[in-house]
Amino acid sequence: MTPDYKPLIIAGQNSGTPVQLNRVYAQFYNNLEPMARAGNYWANLIIKELQSLSSGHIKRNVFVSNTPKNANFTHFQMLLPGCRAYVLKCSSGKYLVYKMKLDEKFPLLQGKGEKPGLHHISNSRGEWEASFRSSGQITRSPNPVVAVSDGIDDIAAAIDSCSNHISDSPLFSSYILKRQGFDMHYTPGRKIGGLTQINQAINAATDRSLIESATLLAKTMELSKDTKDVVWLTQRGGVGIFTQAMSILKSRGIDFDGQKHHVFFSHPTTNFAKAQTLAMEIGMNFERDNLSIQPLNPNELVGGLNFGGDFIAGYQRVRHDPEYTALNYGVDALKGINRNWKAISVSAGCGVAVSAAVGLGAPTIAIPAVITVASAMTGLGNTLFQSWLPEKHRRLKNKL
Repeated sequence: MTPDYKPLIIAGQNSGTPVQLNRVYAQFYNNLEPMARAGNYWANLIIKELQSLSSGHIKRNVFVSNTPKNANFTHFQMLLPGCRAYVLKCSSGKYLVYKMKLDEKFPLLQGKGEKPGLHHISNSRGEWEASFRSSGQITRSPNPVVAVSDGIDDIAAAIDSCSNHISDSPLFSSYILKRQGFDMHYTPGRKIGGLTQINQAINAATDRSLIESATLLAKTMELSKDTKDVVWLTQRGGVGIFTQAMSILKSRGIDFDGQKHHVFFSHPTTNFAKAQTLAMEIGMNFERDNLSIQPLNPNELVGGLNFGGDFIAGYQRVRHDPEYTALNYGVDALKGINRNWKAISVSAGCGVAVSAAVGLGAPTIAIPAVITVASAMTGLGNTLFQSWLPEKHRRLKNKL
């Protein structure tokens, strides 16, 4: 084989399993190296992940394709942010990356908010402004706060929502938030989990559609490992991205013991109990209250709590969190029972409201009709509005 066509060895030349790259795609790879040296975390991630094949291909972002029986090779694909690598494991044991689909505009699209990425959010004259962090490293500040957004089409809407969720949490006042700003791992696209995507809500840790964003978040979390007192807040479906990122870190043996990283789950729409378990397993900490929930919201009740996940999560904390006592669990369990009873009571009121809406001749049983009648009959209007349309409720509340 002539030197021009001989595969490029990218790992395992001196030790480990050799990883080779088809020369046709060598220029793609070579273009990534100066970007990685300049501190671009996306380029660094692609290089490190491809080189990691030297230690084997049993990874969560590797999917084995159909390989003919009795073949002396294994064919699989490796999914990475902005990149899909097609790989053969040869009978000799070496890996050959024979094809790559690489989006070299990926960092540019991240900066525009069209791909997942980390942004620093600052407040200037009362307006939030986003600045893309190409290094993937969180901002150095006395009390770093990182919000992990739900899937949201517009980055401005994501900033507005995340800032409200942080302000509503017991962690920070809006005054400090506006002075300090915060970081946001943003995921563009459709909302994550909830009632309409229940399989994704239950299996967020392994959901293939979340791999791109979760891999980038895992890299950001890894880079923050030596920074103390970081607060991670998940906004609604952002808990799904966070769950899979923590699962990636756990598989790599990365933990945050002693670093005082705290997590707060704000209105989760994917499995809260699973997220909390992973957070404890990688050494994350919690305040006394680590969850904000709206029990009348079906996306949170079904997608986030899975009908009782808060009780399971409380039991998990008693077993693994030395600062969370059985007394704490008992108090929280009573709060949960009260919260669920309130939901049942309000649901009964909704039933009356629906019946009244139908009785009034409403052509369709629409949410506005139910809220209007419920408000008039039972005083439930604000509760329903806040539960069923939480983001609109927040925006309206901020304007009052």
